[in-house]
Amino acid sequence: MKRLRILIIFFIFISLSAIGQDSLNGKWYMFSRNRMIELNIQHDVAISKQLNWDLNERNRSEPDTQFIKGSKSANGNIYLYLTNPKRTANKILLNTIKIVRPGKEIFIALNVTEEPFDDVIAANQYIQKDTSEKYGMPLFSESEIHRLKAQRKVEEMTEADFKAYANKLLHSKMQLDSLSKLTSSPSGLLYYGYAMIRITFAQIGYNPLITTDEFEKLILRFKNNPETKELVSKMFDGN
Repeated sequence: MKRLRILIIFFIFISLSAIGQDSLNGKWYMFSRNRMIELNIQHDVAISKQLNWDLNERNRSEPDTQFIKGSKSANGNIYLYLTNPKRTANKILLNTIKIVRPGKEIFIALNVTEEPFDDVIAANQYIQKDTSEKYGMPLFSESEIHRLKAQRKVEEMTEADFKAYANKLLHSKMQLDSLSKLTSSPSGLLYYGYAMIRITFAQIGYNPLITTDEFEKLILRFKNNPETKELVSKMFDGN
């Protein structure tokens, strides 16, 4: 009976491997607090590594490898079945991914379980009930991140554009504050907030791949501007 169960799980993995994952294969880029994260999704592995803002690999950065055992399209999401022997032995982790703009933008859902599953059958039982609306960390394709990198420099930002930037960021902050008050609020919201600081630059037509020094100089410039200093205060002081 045990051997039959193992065979069933094996064949389920094979049937899942061709579903949904093809649209994710390739390099994707995520904004973190003070670095970029590159996620390279291939047929059987997902490798992440840390990059500097110029997209070069960070010194002493160790790539993290997870093995893809299959994928499944359900509930408008793509679920990747992952294993990492160093962390969770042979148990299965699920990454829940939503395609936002095909070939350009996806996000990895935050409001999902972080608990590993004993086998694919248990994972599928979870997926069947996983019908809630998802929100998560945006990732951009290789071609899209280079397009964003070629946008205007933030040092050229006008007063009008800064006001647009600040108001969009304040709106994101309000959403985060609401989500953080939920009983099921995920720990990843803090990193989502950091990501939105730069993604919002991209949304108004500026290069979001900027260093901390460049960002601080920009904020100081508009903090010293009488027309925008109140907005800066609201962004960072909550007043």
